[in-house]
Amino acid sequence: MSFRKGKSQSDHLNTALTVNVTTLGPGNIGSFGPEGRIEPEESRYLLHSLTSETYSVPATNNWICIDGRCSSAELERAQSDEQAANPQIAGSLSTTETAVSLMAGLDNHRPVSVLFAHATRDAIRHGQVVTMHGDDVKGKSGCAATGKLRDILLFAGENMDVLLPPIWDICCQMGLKKMLNKEDLVGSVMNGKAAALNPKLWDVTPEECLEIAISNGARYEAYQGVHCEVVDREDLTDRAFAKARFLLDHATGNRIISVFSTSIGCYKEFADERVRVQHQPQRKASLDVMRALIFNRAARKMLTTERTEVGVIAYRA
Repeated sequence: MSFRKGKSQSDHLNTALTVNVTTLGPGNIGSFGPEGRIEPEESRYLLHSLTSETYSVPATNNWICIDGRCSSAELERAQSDEQAANPQIAGSLSTTETAVSLMAGLDNHRPVSVLFAHATRDAIRHGQVVTMHGDDVKGKSGCAATGKLRDILLFAGENMDVLLPPIWDICCQMGLKKMLNKEDLVGSVMNGKAAALNPKLWDVTPEECLEIAISNGARYEAYQGVHCEVVDREDLTDRAFAKARFLLDHATGNRIISVFSTSIGCYKEFADERVRVQHQPQRKASLDVMRALIFNRAARKMLTTERTEVGVIAYRA
């Protein structure tokens, strides 16, 4: 395992973070959130604690899912003096990158089996580790982002009016505006919807997608227990979230608290480095980041309730 390029560890620990508390807007259709589990005051406390150096730490190159649950190995590592954490993206890189490809132009669409294999190999070729997951109940069908990939793309296409304005704001905050415009967001979502409606592209089951990723070099972990996410986290920095440490620190009695987290800042670093190495236009990296952001926000809207608050983490200006 290696650290990602970027700020040194000492730089990280000396750089203040800020959190902007917001929501994903109306129309969330999921069941995970604070209802009946924490009060609004505790939600705000938890969101602001996400900027702590205890939980916002240097990122490795090992990508995992946004899922707040943990494997036994993650929990064991969190009890040691671990100094780094794995960046998170919906379903891990294989799933999000397949979604990114399906949101590109229709002439680039390929069967999902082909896209999963390519996404996994491409990430590994560029020095990344891809860890897919299932769980201890559903086995290799235990990842909602992978299992609902098609539904998420369709959901995004049907909820553009709510999804896209705040996503554009995040794109501007991340410096993508100079390479993109609002029509790029609309076109990407419509491409994804068209892909979701094209049965010829969906030639494998979610379980087969995971097996394809593994056969092309991805790792596999089984997460334990049930979902206990009460808040959401979107990280615009090059850090990662120490989710297992957070979970252990906030477990009291029979109550477990966890967090959905998306490392979109780390993904931007990966996308930027990839186009640099491949001598491709910077606009491609910006499109990839924007499309990954759409997919991840749509996934989290499908998983969470409307009362779930989001902490958008950034470096203090």
